[in-house]
Amino acid sequence: MRKTIAFFLGTYEDWGGASRALLNFVRGIDRGRFRPLVVLTKTGKLSAQLTEEGIDWLIWGKHDRSKNLVAYLLDIVRSYQMLKQQNIDLMHINFGAIGWKPAEILAARLAGIPLINHLHITDQNPSSYLRYSNAVVAVSSYVAEHTNTYGAPKHAIHNVSYLARFAHGQNIRDQLGYTDRNVLVVYMGQMIRAKGIEMLIEAFKQVPNEEARLLMAGGIRQTEGAYTEEDVQELVSRDPRIHYLGFRTDAENLYRTADIMTMPSQWEEPCAMILFEAAAAGKPLIATATGGTPEILRHGETGFLIERNDVEGLTRYMRQLIDDPVLRQTLGERAALIAQQEYAQGPIKKMEKLYDSLL
Repeated sequence: MRKTIAFFLGTYEDWGGASRALLNFVRGIDRGRFRPLVVLTKTGKLSAQLTEEGIDWLIWGKHDRSKNLVAYLLDIVRSYQMLKQQNIDLMHINFGAIGWKPAEILAARLAGIPLINHLHITDQNPSSYLRYSNAVVAVSSYVAEHTNTYGAPKHAIHNVSYLARFAHGQNIRDQLGYTDRNVLVVYMGQMIRAKGIEMLIEAFKQVPNEEARLLMAGGIRQTEGAYTEEDVQELVSRDPRIHYLGFRTDAENLYRTADIMTMPSQWEEPCAMILFEAAAAGKPLIATATGGTPEILRHGETGFLIERNDVEGLTRYMRQLIDDPVLRQTLGERAALIAQQEYAQGPIKKMEKLYDSLL
């Protein structure tokens, strides 16, 4: 009999990052043994997409702890009833996504349901509710080593290369107004200062190839360290070869169109999805060696690693890849092979083994 695993995303759309990482496990696990039930906060494009894929979903709001203890106790009771009604065998939660002290965690303990908290960032002072986890999954060894889990067992399981999507994008070079003469260097991610966008622009300005283009894609949101629309326009104006594409929902097409991917992050990247998505798409990646990135990106084999503030190194590797199409192809093909052999099914098998041990 299949075991039902409730995946709490804490959102209602595939915003990328943590939600996309957990969804990759949802789509990859053995449906013959496990029944995934994705818990969303409301209906939307993602719920419709899950229906098309034959994946069950449930709408359930957030019930974080408040000063009203009576209401909180009622939330625990309601959560307990929901878990029993849905015949949940195991809960898998994106840590912090449904609250720091959510009623659902206590309800799971009362119901005797094993709980996995999935860590996508480091935290030495996380919510004390993390101690109630039967297992904590960290997206990299770096995250596992730098997070206090209050004694809960840690398991480092990397993210998944979603080949079904990112290995089959469409080349939209013509739609974007570029020709085969253009070498496209792409940054895709949040438009925030911690991502090293200004370092990337400074390095690209030193690339002499007039046919090279730097494309930046990502949403402008009101979050810590975010650029405003005016900021982004000023950044783009620093070189006529730089273009901002805005927020895109067709990330797989941008990967297919790109010649070179970049991730010059200035913070400790836990285990960025671009590492797996660029590899799945067969594209070389230049990234800063922060956080868990060196666990995935193989220097000189699937791309290049640079130090956090190494503008000269970033310029050098960009120029090398721009001027050498054979090298781009060689690194990209190697990245795609490793994605297929190690990161398409390997993390899923590790997760299934963990499920079995808890069930």
